[in-house]
Amino acid sequence: DPINTAASGDVINQLRTELGVTAVTITHDMGLATRIADRVAMIRRGRIFQADTPERFLESEHWYVRAVIDGEVPEEDHP
Repeated sequence: DPINTAASGDVINQLRTELGVTAVTITHDMGLATRIADRVAMIRRGRIFQADTPERFLESEHWYVRAVIDGEVPEEDHP
């Protein structure tokens, strides 16, 4: 739910800052990913096919990335 997701993101960021550690978070929530991450990677068909800063990731014009960001289920047969 949105409240727990936001709270989890806050805790992750606080721990990263206070302890100086790296955190790896696996999520389908692109809003959370782009809010807490220094780098975002997207996996498709078992391989990382795009990795970048959150800002550049959100600006991606790749059809698959756009579909996920827009909350759609990408069709695998799309070019």
